[in-house]
Amino acid sequence: MAKKKKENMDEVLLEKKLKEVKGKLDELIKKDIVESSLGSNEIEFEIGFEKYKVVKPSYKDKQETYKQRALKYTELLTATDNKGNYIYKSEDDLKKIYKKRGIDIDEMENKIKAIDNKINNYKIKIGEALTKDKPDKELELFKQEIEKLFEEKKELTLKKTTLLETSIESQSLVYALSYLTYLITYKFVDGKWQRAWKTFEEFLNTPEDVINVISFYASLVIDIQNDLLNL
Repeated sequence: MAKKKKENMDEVLLEKKLKEVKGKLDELIKKDIVESSLGSNEIEFEIGFEKYKVVKPSYKDKQETYKQRALKYTELLTATDNKGNYIYKSEDDLKKIYKKRGIDIDEMENKIKAIDNKINNYKIKIGEALTKDKPDKELELFKQEIEKLFEEKKELTLKKTTLLETSIESQSLVYALSYLTYLITYKFVDGKWQRAWKTFEEFLNTPEDVINVISFYASLVIDIQNDLLNL
């Protein structure tokens, strides 16, 4: 899920570059189009007639989320059925099972990394072409190649995510992302900003369409690698 969201941001960056080829090179060389749009590290938006905002996670938010993720991980790791058998499996366990069935997930991951390298190479070519004022036709060819690679990566990523979505690591990470979204979301009520939900349970009971919108904006201020994985 986190990789899919990152792919979407990469596509937005590429589209912006291609649209602003002429006369806006200074905008194109910004290292992160999403961060540059945030300004104060927060995003305000509306759902219906209600105003919300998500803010960049604080150290306290990340620490609290890490604790919740650890608790969920332990819960899944130790869960057993009525016969004492462990219910959930780790990614390594699932990879071994799939490999016996002829599905090599490690090979998928290597292919995804190789595709990322190719995409980055084309982005470098686009940057060089922009500085040399190359014709739009050449830029369009680079764009088409990147789009093909994105599609290939999406297919592999979706397959890998689907195969591993029941793993302890995946389930605990999804839980942590939901918890962090709960912590960093605010709602404008009676002329002031306040936490959107009083409890995590209240967050979980929010209509799915509302959660989907909020989760999208939250994904723009959450750095999976630094906010969750490296703690």
